[in-house]
Amino acid sequence: MVRLHSFARRLTAMVPFLLFSCVLWAQDPALTNFHITKNSLNPAYAGYSGDLSVSLDNRMQWLAISKFRTFNTYNMAANIGCERYKLGFAVYAQDNVEGEGFLRTTNAGGQVAWYLPFDYKANGTTRRTNSSIMAFGLQLGYSQKALDWDKLTFSDQLSTETYRLVRDVSVISPQNNVTEHRLDMGAGARFLTELGTRKRASLSVGLAAFHVFTNQESFFGDNSDVTWPMRYNGHFFFNRQLGSKKGTRWDASFGGVYNRQVGLNNFTVMAYGAYESVLKLGVGYRGKDQGRPDAIIIQPTLWGKDFWGGHDWLLTIGYELTSLSSVGQHRTAGTLEFGIAILFKNSALCRTSDVHCFYPSKEMKKYSVWGY
Repeated sequence: MVRLHSFARRLTAMVPFLLFSCVLWAQDPALTNFHITKNSLNPAYAGYSGDLSVSLDNRMQWLAISKFRTFNTYNMAANIGCERYKLGFAVYAQDNVEGEGFLRTTNAGGQVAWYLPFDYKANGTTRRTNSSIMAFGLQLGYSQKALDWDKLTFSDQLSTETYRLVRDVSVISPQNNVTEHRLDMGAGARFLTELGTRKRASLSVGLAAFHVFTNQESFFGDNSDVTWPMRYNGHFFFNRQLGSKKGTRWDASFGGVYNRQVGLNNFTVMAYGAYESVLKLGVGYRGKDQGRPDAIIIQPTLWGKDFWGGHDWLLTIGYELTSLSSVGQHRTAGTLEFGIAILFKNSALCRTSDVHCFYPSKEMKKYSVWGY
């Protein structure tokens, strides 16, 4: 329990520090399973798989601090593309529970992306070209926060000397259970290209902004000054085929994701090694403002090819050894994030034979759920 500031003056309340970190700063969850949660990286990933893909990701944060299923985030997305018009579509939903389960944020909406393929000269040559894709995306959705007042503890319930609970019920009347809901909008752009004359490497980069126009977050009626702050996101991933021979293929990837929201920064860098595009092992580091460590990440990924009715699935499990030294918690038991994506082959809308619709080459299209 800590003494609160501006928000607490109105409530004259004392509640756990982690809840008010969420209320005051209103940061989006920092996800790690980037293979599964591409739509939360950038709206320009809408329809990235071409064929229909469905993904689900669950993040359980700080396992030793909270009870089961609190500090819990679910992400769902479905993507499909229209090849003829080079358009991608997605629907998404997120449910985020924080503060021992009494602060819930719900988001749902749709995304659309426009894909522009083009070629450029490889390494200044006149004959060889690298194929590339530019994509621009827009996100429109609905968001709302809900607060369970029955689970809050107010200062008039506590002893002024020992801060122990002395009253079961507060004299403070609960306010609104939900915030006012308005449109939540985001936009982004990304670039994907082959690299080198032998086309054994690729690069993906992108920039996005979320909550460009969004709802107010106050539980005290119409208070337009308390809004969900914008989140700025940037990412890059570089992939290189290390070598190939009969029956063996190795790849290495390196990348990072940067987020800035209400003046707070966090960044995640990941390195991956993949064997035969079946098993991928990632290790990473996430830091916060001024380079303070937040987590060490271990992330195995398994790709099942032609497994279920000829379709593909991708399974990712991420474990984070987390640090909460800023609030005096050193033993968190880490954070677990589990995700799965299923690709339904030959299901794209308005199909054509143009392989440049969503990926520069047949090879990159083949590994659409595997890479970025």
